[in-house]
Amino acid sequence: MVSLTEIVLVDDLDAGRDGVATRDFCLDGVAYEIELTDANHERLKAALAPFTAVARRLPASSSPHRTGGRPAAGDQDCGRPTRAYKATVRAWWKRNEQTFELPRWRTHGPIPPKVYAAYQDAHEHR
Repeated sequence: MVSLTEIVLVDDLDAGRDGVATRDFCLDGVAYEIELTDANHERLKAALAPFTAVARRLPASSSPHRTGGRPAAGDQDCGRPTRAYKATVRAWWKRNEQTFELPRWRTHGPIPPKVYAAYQDAHEHR
């Protein structure tokens, strides 16, 4: 027997299904994620346009990340590590848990500050 699971993205505003993608945005230092059709994504951008037109873009955070590591600018979203960066760190953690005497690896939950710090140290000294 074969089982097939299909994931269908549905627009969070109007339940549309055509051209839906996950969109990220940040407001007041809080990162948000929403599924929107292309049309609703354009509505969101249009609604924010008067504000973004006169706003100043900020560089990536230069202060240390609260978890102990400081992701590179491309690895951050609203000053927080992106999913891709966290997945990379978690995979590195699994391979290097014993070498760097790190906390026990786990598939879910927050990544301990010691792991972020060890990852940063290992990659800065290459």
